[in-house]
Amino acid sequence: MVIDVLPGKGPLGGIYTGLLASKSPYSLVVGCDMPFLNISLLRYMISLIQDFDAIVPQLETGKIEPLHAIYSRRCTSIIQTQLEHEQLKISQTLDLLHVKYIPREECKKFDSHLLSFFNINSPSDLRRASKIAENTQT
Repeated sequence: MVIDVLPGKGPLGGIYTGLLASKSPYSLVVGCDMPFLNISLLRYMISLIQDFDAIVPQLETGKIEPLHAIYSRRCTSIIQTQLEHEQLKISQTLDLLHVKYIPREECKKFDSHLLSFFNINSPSDLRRASKIAENTQT
């Protein structure tokens, strides 16, 4: 666990801090509220990184999942500039990077119900996650 290098900069600041702290040239970034990560999908995403700055699922037009993505350490200078200019939207930063977007149907090959992208943001989400977890264990 690391403390944000630039506090108060939201998820983009967290990505920046994580990339700086990482010993790897690439880092997996996922939300802490995503309980159903799919190893096969993640391995597939990792296999695509090559010359890209980021690999980001795109489940619908205009709906990306930047907190379920692979980022290269090469992104840090662009992210730093964005943070210094208070440009905190991850989507705006991605516009400045060489990104491979993975379409919904490609994600579904590995995660047919797209549970990897399920977030727990409320008590009802937690109840639903508990039911999903029970059903997958039986």
